Amino acid sequence: LGEVGSNRKRSAELRARVHTITRLNRYRRLAEAQAALRESELRFRTMADQCDEAFRFATLRPERVVYVSPALEKIWGLPAAQFLDDPRLWEKSIHPDDQKRVHSAYEAVLARRTEKFSEEYRVVRPDGSVRWVLDSGTPIRDPGGAVVSVGGVARDITERKAAEEKKLRAQRLENIGMLAAGIAHDFNNALAPLVM
Repeated sequence: LGEVGSNRKRSAELRARVHTITRLNRYRRLAEAQAALRESELRFRTMADQCDEAFRFATLRPERVVYVSPALEKIWGLPAAQFLDDPRLWEKSIHPDDQKRVHSAYEAVLARRTEKFSEEYRVVRPDGSVRWVLDSGTPIRDPGGAVVSVGGVARDITERKAAEEKKLRAQRLENIGMLAAGIAHDFNNALAPLVM
């Protein structure tokens, strides 16, 4: 009888130890996963903070901006805190001539009519200056397929747009010059018999 009680006591101790070890292993794995997540987030933030592209992430229900990179401040000319306070501030800063088109494209992503948002548009900064951006957004869906958040990357393409405009102007002047030369040639051909 004493041996049976002793075996029960050892068995209970063994179960308690196994339970404790299992729980400690769970906590260790959880701590390792949290550390890996923090390290991954640190790598992302370091990259995003050093990048010229502007990153932003927003949830939709409730609609709020959860992250903006420093480059967004440089392009829009507004502090990051304002973007966190107003989830549609990026859209309100769009040039009036571009707002309807950009809004429609963004809403098409949210309504699942398209898989990606990609638009070039002008941003009017608080000082009145205008910057061109190429903005791409990707919806993040829940398991049911509903869009729950959106991640976006905007790149300042103002210099590229200025170079394109300069090239177009040069092409127009070249075309005008060729037209003028053609007219002069035709006029000269028409006058040649008169001169003779």
